[in-house]
Amino acid sequence: MALALKRKISFPVTEKDYLKLICNFIYRLGLADCWYEKREIRYPILNKAFSLIVNIFWVIFTVNVLAANYRTDLTLKESNDVLLFSYGLPAISLKVIILYAKKEEIKVFFKKLLEGEVTQHSNKKAIRAAIVVYVVVCCGLFSATVYMLYGIKDYFVEDIPVRVEVLYYPKTSDTGLLVNFIRFLAIVHFWYIICIMNSTDYLCLCTLVFIKYKFIRVRMFFEGLGKKSKSSKEFEKEFLNGVILLKHALWCARNVQNTIGSIYSVQIVESITLLVVLLLKAVYAGSDMALLLVCVGSYISIVILTGVYMTYSANITYEALLVPTAIFHCGWEKVKIRPGLRKLIVVTLQQSQKPLYMTAFGVINLSYENFLVVLRLSYSFFVVMRDSKGTRT
Repeated sequence: MALALKRKISFPVTEKDYLKLICNFIYRLGLADCWYEKREIRYPILNKAFSLIVNIFWVIFTVNVLAANYRTDLTLKESNDVLLFSYGLPAISLKVIILYAKKEEIKVFFKKLLEGEVTQHSNKKAIRAAIVVYVVVCCGLFSATVYMLYGIKDYFVEDIPVRVEVLYYPKTSDTGLLVNFIRFLAIVHFWYIICIMNSTDYLCLCTLVFIKYKFIRVRMFFEGLGKKSKSSKEFEKEFLNGVILLKHALWCARNVQNTIGSIYSVQIVESITLLVVLLLKAVYAGSDMALLLVCVGSYISIVILTGVYMTYSANITYEALLVPTAIFHCGWEKVKIRPGLRKLIVVTLQQSQKPLYMTAFGVINLSYENFLVVLRLSYSFFVVMRDSKGTRT
């Protein structure tokens, strides 16, 4: 009995387990299947029908939310909410489209990332970092929960229907069984969108974390090689293994941008726009402390999420820069090596010295410095929009 229970309950303990768990979650949401292993589906027709219904559902409600921009009876609070979703929903929808468009390339990338020739055992530090990233991503759930509680507060204080999204239909004054059912579906749509946003972000962040630790492993391998006294044959064998490790890490770092790079590129643009909107909402919150708390919580969540994206991307660049020094001090001068190996060492040094940057749309380098640039840009846009609105009024 205990053995059977142990087989049923399995926790992610390797990099593969974590990425598989995220891909399975995205697939269960009715979205693209990005996992490279073949699935056993008992009821394929029902599964396709469920996926179709879910996609139609979230597309219809997304259009309903965006169409609320054409309503003329919105309050100031509702107008601010519509503005927030008008920037957030298209970005999330674009992430879903990218997953569908790139799913085959993502499958190939994950297979090489996780089951390449040099992938031997899991890195405990990488797993711990993935857990920390998960906690960071869950900040978005906390912010969404506070936003939901704010809608419940409005129901008791102002006697208006509980809402988390402003819809084109139904309006606040509409009543009836069908209207209440649509409002319930709007709440489901809100949490569905939150799940999509968190799962896609976690997928990208985990991938960046694991690539970072691949370069750490390469650096530590060559540093360890330099501390050992080996014969020429042993050194050549170990050095060739290190070259394979480096080649694999470089392939992963360069191909991650061709697969899921577009997703974190969208995240950077989304962060700038949402930070501006949230600052505007905080300004117009006035004495409404509950709304101010929602705005501040959402703002902090987006800043932290963007910071994690930029930080781990910058960490990849930093760890890659340390590899050439480790190769140079790997002890090649202590043993007698053949001319062919000497040439390979020179070529390896040259290849490892090429700067490696994670970029957004191939334009913005994801780095510590540019994280501050993103925050400054969002504040500058906020000041311009606030002043323009003040001039109109």
